[in-house]
Amino acid sequence: MKLEQGSVATPYSFDASVYQQFQAISTLDVGFASLETRVVSAEGSITTLQSSMTSTNGSISTLQTNVSSLSGAVSTLQSSSTTQAGQISTLQSTVASQGATISSNSQAITTMQGSLATLSNVVNASSSPNLIPGIEIGLTGWYGDGFSRTISGGWGMIAYRNSPFTGLAFLDSPIVPAFQFKAYTAAADSSLFTTGMGSTRVEILFKDGAGNIIGNPQSQSRYAAPNADFVDDGSSRATLTASGYAPAGTVSVQVRLTAQLDSGSLSAIGWRQVKLEQGTVATPYSGEASAVQTFQAFSDLNGSVATLSSTVSAQGAQVSNLQTAYSGLNGTVASLQSTVSAHGASISSLQSVQSTHAGQIATLNTQIVSGGGNLLQNTDFAIGTTGWSFNQQGTAHSGGRDLLGDNYRPLNEHNIAIYHSNNNGADYAYWAADRVAIVPGKIYEFSAGIANNRANCALYLRYVYGDGSIAQDFTVAKNYFSEGRLLENFPTFFVRGQAPAGAWWVECLLLKSGTSPGYADSYAWFVRPQLVEVPTVSGGPAAYSPGATGAVVSQQAQAISSATGQLSTLSSTVSAQGAQVSNLQSAYSGLNGTVASLQSTVSANSASISTLQSATSTLQGNVATLTTRVSASGGNLLPNGGLENGFDTGVSDPGGFNFVAGGWGPIAETTANGLHIFYFSPVENPQIGAQYTVAMDPLNFGASDIYCNIVCVDSAGNVLLDGTPGTQISGGDFSNNDDRRARSACTVTVPSNTARLIVRAYGTVRDGQPIGFRRVKLERSNTWSPYTVEASIAQQFQTLSTLSTQYASLSSTVSTQGVTISTQATAISTLQSNVTSLFAKWSLELDVNGYVSGMVTNNNGTRADLTLRMDKVKMVTPSGLGGYWQVIFDGQGRPTQTIGDDASGVMIEIGYLA
Repeated sequence: MKLEQGSVATPYSFDASVYQQFQAISTLDVGFASLETRVVSAEGSITTLQSSMTSTNGSISTLQTNVSSLSGAVSTLQSSSTTQAGQISTLQSTVASQGATISSNSQAITTMQGSLATLSNVVNASSSPNLIPGIEIGLTGWYGDGFSRTISGGWGMIAYRNSPFTGLAFLDSPIVPAFQFKAYTAAADSSLFTTGMGSTRVEILFKDGAGNIIGNPQSQSRYAAPNADFVDDGSSRATLTASGYAPAGTVSVQVRLTAQLDSGSLSAIGWRQVKLEQGTVATPYSGEASAVQTFQAFSDLNGSVATLSSTVSAQGAQVSNLQTAYSGLNGTVASLQSTVSAHGASISSLQSVQSTHAGQIATLNTQIVSGGGNLLQNTDFAIGTTGWSFNQQGTAHSGGRDLLGDNYRPLNEHNIAIYHSNNNGADYAYWAADRVAIVPGKIYEFSAGIANNRANCALYLRYVYGDGSIAQDFTVAKNYFSEGRLLENFPTFFVRGQAPAGAWWVECLLLKSGTSPGYADSYAWFVRPQLVEVPTVSGGPAAYSPGATGAVVSQQAQAISSATGQLSTLSSTVSAQGAQVSNLQSAYSGLNGTVASLQSTVSANSASISTLQSATSTLQGNVATLTTRVSASGGNLLPNGGLENGFDTGVSDPGGFNFVAGGWGPIAETTANGLHIFYFSPVENPQIGAQYTVAMDPLNFGASDIYCNIVCVDSAGNVLLDGTPGTQISGGDFSNNDDRRARSACTVTVPSNTARLIVRAYGTVRDGQPIGFRRVKLERSNTWSPYTVEASIAQQFQTLSTLSTQYASLSSTVSTQGVTISTQATAISTLQSNVTSLFAKWSLELDVNGYVSGMVTNNNGTRADLTLRMDKVKMVTPSGLGGYWQVIFDGQGRPTQTIGDDASGVMIEIGYLA
């Protein structure tokens, strides 16, 4: 049973099922998250894009000239065809009908692309599994005096307490297993109602084998003065988020929900949407239903593309008749004129788009030059204080945005402020930005504009260890007063410091001290806070930027890339049309009497070469996009991770495993009792500080176990880090759905002085029960991806690209020479299904008055061959220059070959063919 907000009932699911769906989706589209580039790399791409746009302008001018020339040729042909206008009208109607079909296919592809974009957004927004049982299904295993479950109106099921207490009240989650050195994040939504003041926070308790707490990351406190209810905008969960890495010796983890009563009495405490997950980012509490729906949408997309592929294959069978009829095609002259005119309009439209993108490039350059890479969020406070938390020592301080109104903030700027209502000099308060992950050894600068009245202020750059303890503070103070509406009344103060070894986070604090002696109260205002990475500890401050521009760069770069692709397609289309016009001029002398038979032929066929070329081009674009996305996930750093070459290459020690090739492909397997360790050849010179992940498809039965991990060693072979392997996998065979692969994954962050990475697969055979592995993949990433998906998709894209080129060549050849072409439809219809199994056959036959030439190629997975039937074969470089090889058969079938690097060459007679 499931109750949810919204007007649509979504499928019921637990976090575990969502995790499986998410992994399946990651198999198809794991590269999505990696496609977003940093501003630094995007800036380099902008220069290349500008050069491409300059070339594009020249291409457009050339295309316009071509279109003008084509229009003149068409006019000549049209004047010669006036006697056949009636018959041409019927053909035009047929072509128009085919054009409507193309438009329908285009709209369908656009819809599918929208579904894919929606899928990307939803999957990126959600779904790491919840490691603890939710409050919604009961409090079994939870511990906390006075807590019970109740339904709280629209907030749903909550954990609730209204009995009195003093000091602290805890609600502890069930204890669940954990792995040392792994990152964990906990988040929750709280409500607290008091007659005074109190707060709530979330803690993570890492425990060793004896149950002792050995790590305790905590969230920021959420204050209630006197009341703070649940919220549905995510701000409460953002504040109540704790994150940290499990220290050495960790075997279990627990979430502690803490409420603190500072004054007054309790009315009620409430907790909901409590989630513990692996990783350093708190994901939305429940996005399972949306993930399932969008995954289904993606499945529909795959089905639609498959249907389109089948349609193209079916149309291929009609190409032969259509190409034969095309030799006498004069009725297409009027249609071709309309097409050329339409392409002219498309060129004008593309020019407008290109002009727009040129402006976007200029804007983007301005953003990159002016943007300083601010690592903080909401630094202009346009959305209130989101991303910032207020903290105080004492009870007389309060914080907010734009305190005292417009007279105490710069024109067109917002600020966050602190007010102290008494003169207790020992009190203080501060605003803290959300923690930012940093790289040890890097230098960072924290700056802000400060105005203050009757109290001093300071900036803190605080580096923090993974357990939440302070590694080092850097600070700068402002000890004089200023206020007003001008930005110069808010002078910029800054502090720089190098991140110490072992630090994980940086905290940026805007602090106000207690009221100075002799005054009754005091204020402080802060504007334009900024955290940036800088090259040295000297100099500063860096120019202010409201935030990183990475998303803008990514979006505009994608738009420019799309426009370039459209121009390329348009250029190819106009070029092909130009060839068709030229061919029509040559063949026009034999057109008399062919129009009537052409009408009958066209009516009998439901497709045309233009339809086939458009459908193939669309499918090619989809596959190209898929290739780009999957390739972005990164290749396999192990040259023989799939054991395709047995143990001969890429293996330093098989460790007692045996090589087997069977139904699961090449595998390593053993049934000999005892421990076995398989070593792949080391990967040299990994990137220090980068993350690497290894995963495999495991086999283990009975009590036997199997793992994989990464070992980081220095140049002398000393072990610097022995990576923690993935979860122990219960017995089972290999799998193609990646569920066992996901649980085997091991991720490490490469420490200093690492010279090489060693990948191991190891396990223990007990009672003769076998262990084994296959498809091992090492990649530079913080997550695993499917094994070598990139290669198969790239092969499919190359095959389709070749097919499209062959169709264009066939069209030109038919129009020019008037020959009969018969392309075997089975090659097209089986192309899609045979790509993945690598079994294919393709042939081409040209028959001119019974004189037949052509070629055929076969691939059955173990052998491939190519047979050519022709009088002369010649191979040259694409430029036509340099060396060449040529074979000519004489009238008796004897071959002579020429090999050389100039026109004279060397003639060698090689005898009769067998």
